[in-house]
Amino acid sequence: MNQLLELQKIENTQLRLKVREIDLVRFLKEIIALFEESANDKKIHLLFEPNCDELKVWIDPEKMDKVIFNLLSNAFKFTLPDGVITLSINKLSSKPDRGTFTISVSDTGRGMEESHLEHIFDRFYQIENKESGQVIGTGIGLHLSKELVEKQHGTISVSSAYGLGSTFVISMPFGKDHLAPEDIYQEQATLSGYVHLKNPESENVSEEAVSQNEEHLESEGTLILIVEDDIDILNYLEDELSVDYRVIKANNGTDGWKMAFEHVPNLIVSDIMMPGINGLELCKKVKSTIETSHIPVILLTAKTLVEHEIEGLETGADEYIHKPFHPRLLKLKIAKIIEARELLKQQFTKNNSFIAKEITVTSADEKFLQRSIDFVKENLSDADLNIEKMCGILNISRVHLYRKLKAITGQNPTEFIRTIRLKQAAYLLSLGKLNVSEIAYMVGFNSHQYFTNSFQKYFNMSPTEYSRKIEPENLVQ
Repeated sequence: MNQLLELQKIENTQLRLKVREIDLVRFLKEIIALFEESANDKKIHLLFEPNCDELKVWIDPEKMDKVIFNLLSNAFKFTLPDGVITLSINKLSSKPDRGTFTISVSDTGRGMEESHLEHIFDRFYQIENKESGQVIGTGIGLHLSKELVEKQHGTISVSSAYGLGSTFVISMPFGKDHLAPEDIYQEQATLSGYVHLKNPESENVSEEAVSQNEEHLESEGTLILIVEDDIDILNYLEDELSVDYRVIKANNGTDGWKMAFEHVPNLIVSDIMMPGINGLELCKKVKSTIETSHIPVILLTAKTLVEHEIEGLETGADEYIHKPFHPRLLKLKIAKIIEARELLKQQFTKNNSFIAKEITVTSADEKFLQRSIDFVKENLSDADLNIEKMCGILNISRVHLYRKLKAITGQNPTEFIRTIRLKQAAYLLSLGKLNVSEIAYMVGFNSHQYFTNSFQKYFNMSPTEYSRKIEPENLVQ
């Protein structure tokens, strides 16, 4: 229904683009991470093959998200166990504002006969499975994908042979010269001009830092947003903090809030006295919005009265620092806050409890995490647990769900779901009433071997060994 509504908007010229500059490699990494558990369950090899470490492009992330999800979902439908699905990026020009880049989704599934290829993007066009006689899908997804790609001045094509798999290729132009001014989302600040990436060859990256930023953040480190209307102080803080952290900055509260929502930094340092949205209002918005409520906030102020400090802490600020201050004091407080948050993440994996208040800091985070846990527990037996449905229940986008769970638990959504499954399996094993195969099925594992391997990796012992060593009263259901 959502796809039909999207098509209706396109036909009525009501669909508006919100194009902005993003890192395509990071964007696609976040998407493919959401398919990892499904790939493991179905014993499909899921590969991501960019031909560059970073690629800044101008696209509408929301629209492209739908396109890539449609293509990957189709690939999973038609690929058998031991098959391969590959998402790849090819940068076809050395100049950032010229030429094209491509995004490809290929699979080793059953493929299509040549007669179908010219119609595959037609609306409601469906292909019957020769083996089962069934028709899979509505015939809407590929048509919508084509419309969304062409809306962004790109093209999409397919090559396929029956029994040999299929490859869909999206080709998009670099730069933004081809875009109309109204297509560009002006309100959102971009990474360009704000982020200062550190040279990994010039730094000693600890194992702890790597573990904090696994997957797409592995090489980037902690991201700090500085919000300060005094340009000299803003630049000074940037110089001090960029030695140890990635830094983005805004010189007013309004831009600060937009950047906080867009980039979801690990921590915010904000002045209080600013035009427009001041630091107190910014802190309140951050702490009361589910997508950002987990972000620690340090407030800076020249006011010294206790009443002002109390006011700042009442908005949910994690620290309150008076100006002038020594930069070492600020760095120490930042380090301690980040360290404390990492300890909370570890609680999620070490503690077998399903009680969120033992892990989170704010009440908003506690409610979010508990709802996430409850959702997974209620759908444990569903081997194809739908992250899309989880986003709908929690009223949060896929990207923000990924970042939120990563910030609170240290795990992406697929890892989070797998962890809840394994915790519940551990509880059931300790009761001694069901065998391993029954429990594996009850918690959503179709493969006995995959369940055993996952359990062994998480608990450092096999399910059978665990059932003999753990007493039920030691676990909280």
